[in-house]
Amino acid sequence: MKRATGNGAVALGLLVLGGMSLSGCIVYGHDRPSKGDIKLRWSFAGETDCVYAGVDDVVVTIDGRSNGEHFEAVISCPEGGGLFTNFIEGRYAVTLEGLNVAGEIAYAVTENAYVSGGTVENMGMVDLLPLGPLPPETGSLSVDWSFMYPQNTATLNCAFAGVEYVRVIVSDAISAVVFDQSIRCIDGPATIDYFDPGQYTVELYGIGQYRGHSIELYGAQPFGIDILAGQLTVIDTPVALYRYEEEFGDIQVSWSFGGNNSCSAVGVSSVTIDVTRLGATEPEATATVACSDEPQLFSTFVPADYRVEVSAPGDWYGYLDIGLGPNSLADVTIQMN
Repeated sequence: MKRATGNGAVALGLLVLGGMSLSGCIVYGHDRPSKGDIKLRWSFAGETDCVYAGVDDVVVTIDGRSNGEHFEAVISCPEGGGLFTNFIEGRYAVTLEGLNVAGEIAYAVTENAYVSGGTVENMGMVDLLPLGPLPPETGSLSVDWSFMYPQNTATLNCAFAGVEYVRVIVSDAISAVVFDQSIRCIDGPATIDYFDPGQYTVELYGIGQYRGHSIELYGAQPFGIDILAGQLTVIDTPVALYRYEEEFGDIQVSWSFGGNNSCSAVGVSSVTIDVTRLGATEPEATATVACSDEPQLFSTFVPADYRVEVSAPGDWYGYLDIGLGPNSLADVTIQMN
């Protein structure tokens, strides 16, 4: 249930006297102060830290038992309490309600106070009690990832990096694994819930696939984090996962013209080579080199199917589709016509 404040509620920690009825006012002699103050602090089932208690705001309601006075304010929980001033002498019911981030009442208490003219009624620490189930005592983790591909520049593009899933492993302070799950790469950043407060170690691995077989292509150094109760721990920048070089392939390209003719025989001085992953719209690698400078080696490709194209001035062109498995070298010769 969400808590709606009454008319004229004041959302600040300063103190406002609200809605005092003018009828039936109590009149004191000139030698006696007629009004006093109420001072208090708050805690939640003994917890004074608002974050740990899961409380964002506190609603303070002060009602006169017989004089018709009414005061209500919404105060930010970290204020810790307040001094509420200018109440006619008499008995009051003081109600405190602790609201969580959703605006729901998580804690509440009502206590009595007596205000004497010219004095401060110090209620001390008022402890609010939980309503219903205790607020969650767990914390959450948000983590995102990137991949060092094709060379030493990080990319967020999962498809380009060849990653379908990111395996996230979280271990506690005694190295016990408390979370181990493969998350779709495109679902990053991922939020993982229900960690007990404490210190944890996080490991990330980038998983690809080649012809139905999963391959662990990337990994990051394990790193430590602290997770607090009731808080989302956000890793501010995507974690860079580095290549396992032995899982990537290379392509070596040679060429000839109209069968086995050489560059000099056909009068060609340069050729252009494009390597494109099948299904992609742009080459993953391209180079224009001297025709006689062969073979050409292209390194570090995600295991996948590729098209290798070679062209040269004079409308010379040829291509070959290849499968490049993990830790392999594809040695291809392109016949141009």
